[in-house]
Order: sequence, then C-alpha cells, then structure tokens
Amino acid sequence: MKATTVSIVVLTVTLALLGAGLSKLIHLRFETGDSYPVGSSLRPDPLGTKVLFESFAALPDLAVERNFTPLNEWKDISPNATLLMANTWGWSMYELAEYESIREFVRSGGRLVIAMNTDRVAYRYLEGEEEDNKEEDTKQPEGSASDDAVDSEENEVADDEELAFRRKAKSDQKEFWGELSLIHGKRNEYSAQLSGPSFSTLPVELPWRKGGALEGLGDLWLPVYEVEEEVVAAERRYGEGSIAVLTDDYLLSNEGLLKHRFSGLLIWVIGSNKTLIFDETHLGVSETTGIAKLIRRYRLSGFFVALFALWLLVVWRGASPLLPPFANRTGEDVILADHSSEAGLADLVRRSVPLSKMPAEAFRKWKATFIKTETDRRYYAAELEEAETILSEQAAASALRTHPLQTHLRIKSIINRKKRKRL
Repeated sequence: MKATTVSIVVLTVTLALLGAGLSKLIHLRFETGDSYPVGSSLRPDPLGTKVLFESFAALPDLAVERNFTPLNEWKDISPNATLLMANTWGWSMYELAEYESIREFVRSGGRLVIAMNTDRVAYRYLEGEEEDNKEEDTKQPEGSASDDAVDSEENEVADDEELAFRRKAKSDQKEFWGELSLIHGKRNEYSAQLSGPSFSTLPVELPWRKGGALEGLGDLWLPVYEVEEEVVAAERRYGEGSIAVLTDDYLLSNEGLLKHRFSGLLIWVIGSNKTLIFDETHLGVSETTGIAKLIRRYRLSGFFVALFALWLLVVWRGASPLLPPFANRTGEDVILADHSSEAGLADLVRRSVPLSKMPAEAFRKWKATFIKTETDRRYYAAELEEAETILSEQAAASALRTHPLQTHLRIKSIINRKKRKRL
C-alpha cells in the first residue's frame, strides 16, 4: 500500500472519530438540558417545563405542541388554544400587545397565559410616556432658530412617522393590558391566598416566591391570588378570549411539579381549550429558514449526496493516478521522483551550490538520470567525452573568462545533438 493511500485512510478514520466524539458531546449536552433557556419545555432539569409538557401531552383529549415560529409571523392560528409563556420578562410581556397576531388570537377566543420571571419585572409599561410628553413640550415653535431644529422636510416626516408609530404601539398596549403595571413586591410572606369565591376550583393557598406584583387592575382585571394584599395573579376577558398573568412561574417548572403539584391550578391554566401551545420563541428558541431546512423542503438530499460523491472521486483522482505505468519500463529504467528535474533543482537550491560548480552538478545529475547501463554509456560516449572536456577547461580557466551559464548551454547543446533513448 502506498504512503499516500495510508495517509488518506488515517485522515479519514481520524475525521470520523472526531465527528463521532463531537456528536456524542453535543448529544450529552442536550440530554442534560442546560443548553436550553430557563423555562423551556425542552429542558428536563428543575429549571425547565418539560415535565409539564409531557404530562399534558399524555392526556387523551388535549393536543400539546411547541411553537418555534416568531410571533410576528403567526398565521392561521386556531382560536381554540391556550398559549403558555413561561419565564417571561416584564417589559417583553407588554410588547406582546404590538403583535396583531396575538391580539387577534386572544380576541377570537384564545387564552394567553404569562408566567413571569420573578427577577425580571418592569416597573410600569407606560414609563416612556413622560419622555414623549417632554419631547412635545420642548418642540420649538415655527420660525425658531434653534440648533436642534430639523432642517429637512424628509426628516420631519420621518420623525412624525416614528412618533405616530410609538403612539400606536402605546395605544395597543393600553387596549390590551389596560392600566396593568408590574412592580417589585414588598411582601415578606411566601404564601398566596385565593382572592375570592369566583375561582372555587383553584387551591385556596399556593407557595409563591418573592418578586413582582400587579397594580392598576381597574375594572378589567380580576384578582386571582394575593400575598399580603399584593396581587400576584390576575385574569381578564379580551374579546372572546382571556388573558392570565402570574408573577411567578415556579409552580409550572419541573421542580415545582415535583414538590408542589396543584391540579386545580393546572386546569385553570389550560382553560376550556383543547389545544395547549408552549411558546419557545420568547426564550430565544425559534425556527429559522436555513440551508438544511431548504434542502429538506425541496428534496435536494440526493443532489448533495451525488455532489459529495463526485468530490470524493476528484480527491481520489488527485491522490492516486488512474493510468497504469508504462509497459516497457523496468525496475532499472524507471526514473525515480528523487531524480526528476524538479527534485534536482530543489536539491541544488537547498545545497546552495556555488555558481561556478553548477554546470558540473547539473551534468552529474543528468548522467545519474540517463546513464543507467553500459549500453547507455556507449550510446552517449562521444557526448560524455566532449562535455567532460568542456568542464575540465572551465575548471582550469578563470571565472572572469568563462561564465558558468555559457558552459551549461554548450553542454546542453552537445547532449541535445543526439536523440535520447526512450526509457
């Protein structure tokens, strides 16, 4: 087996082992679950919600699925569904009102359940209102010479469009959430009490962690659970559907289901809908259109397999020539790679042969290549004698009188007078 073939085999085996090792490491990482965000239904450790997902999926009359499509791209959503979002941050909760798909989903009969991250709550979703009012109050009157005035009419139109967009977003938020705002709770107890008899199927008392609280419920929101007169869970009707907000997602986590399992709370979370959707996009787990997905969609797997096979053939052809050796060549007549013209030139450069000795060295290399047998010596006898005479004359003469290049060209012309034997 040639050295090149051995090298290719060793490289292939090494790459295969490396790929298998990386695949095993990635598989182990995903098995532990810590590669997914906290609150993800793909995470099996205490911080995830995979147990809740699989428990609901085991129910015969309930369809459970995960959503990996960005919310702004939602289309044709069944209104008879509950969208559950665990580990939601305070400010991102209010941004949901900006999605027409979410508003239409709830308005048509869907149920939106938001379980908050207790460490990530916003104080008030209208906290930017003061800045907008300040900008309007400081707007310069017509004809003012302020340095901050807009000189271009296009910029003025862009500013007006941005202000209109912000007002529209704020209007949508107020319609969707009302006056509801999130604050950091000041409670000391960690036990939530049911607010009233309206939710008789819910547990009377629940464990609740320290964190956010709800304010500004008004007439739209109905308190569900309270801790020391701070509302920590509330619900409202919106169109044909409903919205529920919990300031703690612990009871939905794998750890919460292991230590504190309340079936009544889980039934209330689902509502009367027959489909439960665990949203993953707000956690950063979304499905994007990549090359692999396009290959599967358009069934191009066979094309790329054939292309990869063709590439392997090209590599193999470059590493191992397909033509057989010349039939008339014997073991003695084969010109070894070490004695090729390229190898000879490389040897000359590496050895740093002096300029005056290069004709003699080149002639010696030529003899080592073409004068193999006594027959070859007799065939080139006259040329050899004449070339050696020229080299002897150059060695005896001064370097100033005879240039090595001239000597080399003379020897070359002598050798080329006779046609070389075919090896």
